[in-house]
Amino acid sequence: MTAKENDRIKERKQKRSGGRRRRNRPFLRSISSNITVAIILMVILVVLVASFFYRQQLNGYLTDTHTQQLTRVGNLLYKQATDRYESLGDLTKSTNWKNNMEFGRDSVSAYIWLVSPQGVVIQSTGFPDTMKLTTVDPRTGRVLLPETCIGNDTPSEGYIYVGGNYFGLFNRDNLTWLSYVRPVFSTDGEKIAILQIHRPLDFSGDRRDMILNGLFISMLVAFAIGMAIVFFASQRLVKPLRELSDAAIQVSQGNLDVRIPVDEDEVDEGLMITQDELSVLRHTFNDMVEKLNNMNSDRRDMISSISHDIRTPLTSIQGFVSGMLDGTIPPDRYPRYLNIVAKETKRMQNLINQMHDMVLLESNGINYNFVNFDLQALISEVIHSLETQLSEKHLTVQTNFPRPKEEKDRLIVYGDEQQIERVIQNLLTNAIKFTPDGGVISISVQRPNLSKLARVIVEDNGKGLSEDELNLVFNRFYKSDRSRTGHKGSGLGLYITRQILAAHGQHISASNSAMGGAKFSFTLQAV
Repeated sequence: MTAKENDRIKERKQKRSGGRRRRNRPFLRSISSNITVAIILMVILVVLVASFFYRQQLNGYLTDTHTQQLTRVGNLLYKQATDRYESLGDLTKSTNWKNNMEFGRDSVSAYIWLVSPQGVVIQSTGFPDTMKLTTVDPRTGRVLLPETCIGNDTPSEGYIYVGGNYFGLFNRDNLTWLSYVRPVFSTDGEKIAILQIHRPLDFSGDRRDMILNGLFISMLVAFAIGMAIVFFASQRLVKPLRELSDAAIQVSQGNLDVRIPVDEDEVDEGLMITQDELSVLRHTFNDMVEKLNNMNSDRRDMISSISHDIRTPLTSIQGFVSGMLDGTIPPDRYPRYLNIVAKETKRMQNLINQMHDMVLLESNGINYNFVNFDLQALISEVIHSLETQLSEKHLTVQTNFPRPKEEKDRLIVYGDEQQIERVIQNLLTNAIKFTPDGGVISISVQRPNLSKLARVIVEDNGKGLSEDELNLVFNRFYKSDRSRTGHKGSGLGLYITRQILAAHGQHISASNSAMGGAKFSFTLQAV
């Protein structure tokens, strides 16, 4: 693929990604809009429900008020008519009675009728337009009420009908009526008429409208204020989420230096004090990006270290082989340089094997075979396998093992024997590498008071470790000061050692020995 084709592909990708970034997000897909819409709907629902119940309560209150008013007027007219007149004619001729009827009509906006026991409306203050005029008395031209509407069966204390249309006398026309019905008696106790007062329960133009309008206006004002509060609150809530979204986009584009601002009051003496879920989210995101950045840095360091460790022996191998091919190296010296080539090849093979083991350890790809085994016997076997390297530098190995009284008292531990052998070999090889010629290496095993843990300690009398190195020796690809010995390493041995022991649920530590060199100590489960 040519450079121009690569440039065109990159340009298309940038256009697609840029198009996605520029595209406006649908309104209802943003968190802020969803929160706002949800709260608006909730407020509207609350207002509607509150208005409905308030309206019902207000209607009930006004109905009770009108009923009491109608009852007071009806009782007053009843007292003015009963036991004062000998006949119905005397009552209807009374000017005082007519004035009282007109006063009652004006005070409660009602229709007042004086009805004979035969159902004829003898005297009235008027009739509503919605009244069903069934029949008219042909002799007098007066309205004749249906028998069910006369009220002859009404008890002497009277009765008030709330709601309805008084036995169908009035057309509903979306109105309900209050009806006061009470018989009127003459001076000798004879029922001479029935007093009826009818009032429509029409609240239009009443104070109910004023109250409802005031309630509606106050609710509108409260709704507007609430929406303003909701808007600013949702913006405040969504702001950190938008910061997270923008930061996540930058991370996805490869920018691992981005961080989300954290309030100073959320941190106290370096310890995170989370005040809410968003604070936790911000801290978690920053920690995640920091770890990604560290991983990316480790990856770069790993590639750099691997390329350096492979390039160095490859350069040597290439130089020696080229010298043999072009005659620079005479045939009689071939064995010497071929031996160097073999050593460099073996070193590269060891590096590749360690990298492979590192990957398996990090991905839990190693199947451990946990068994009981003799720890002291295993250490002795490892020391014996390293005799050649020890002899080359004239090193002495001092061992300090518990002496069992009987064979059954030998120190038995539980673990993967093959992997623990590798741990011990790595530690002894590391000690050999950094111990000067003629030096001393010490390896001891301790199990104080028959505790559940056995401790293995490997020490040397080399240069030791600095304070910084004590915190770094177990990191991947970390290499200590090569100038001490001139030996080369991959920087994976101690890292692999720690991973193996971690898989056993055990711990390894590094410190400086009283012998002057480094000291490594790890534990194993004793049986």
